[in-house]
Amino acid sequence: MVMRNKAQNRKPRSVVMLGFSGAQVLDITGPMEIFKGANDVMLRRELSDTPVYALKLATTAGGVFATTSGIRPPCTTRLAALG
Repeated sequence: MVMRNKAQNRKPRSVVMLGFSGAQVLDITGPMEIFKGANDVMLRRELSDTPVYALKLATTAGGVFATTSGIRPPCTTRLAALG
């Protein structure tokens, strides 16, 4: 029998991806997808009742930035505001 301790009532770990002009979309979205997938696995396997990672996209000034492919993701979080 495998004993599993649920990650109940734990504060999610913050994962902040820094967006900047000239960034490649996959360099931002790839890691975010991995952490999102980890959240999904933890919830699906009932190892946690809530997401274990809180994902944020931040820029130094907040607002939209242009990636190398021309995609312009909106960003409402300023890096300095995260403390």
